[in-house]
Amino acid sequence: MQTCEKIKIGWSFLDRVYQGSVSMMMSTLMRQNKIDEKEMEELKSMLDKM
Repeated sequence: MQTCEKIKIGWSFLDRVYQGSVSMMMSTLMRQNKIDEKEMEELKSMLDKM
């Protein structure tokens, strides 16, 4: 396996971990009523820009 391919696989894995963590955090905030719909959209927009 070439180095470039290994980097792509590693990046893909880290991206999936990050996205999963963000999804869990957002769903927990909503479930516990710690954030409303508008705040959720603002948070999602900020995170998407990262």
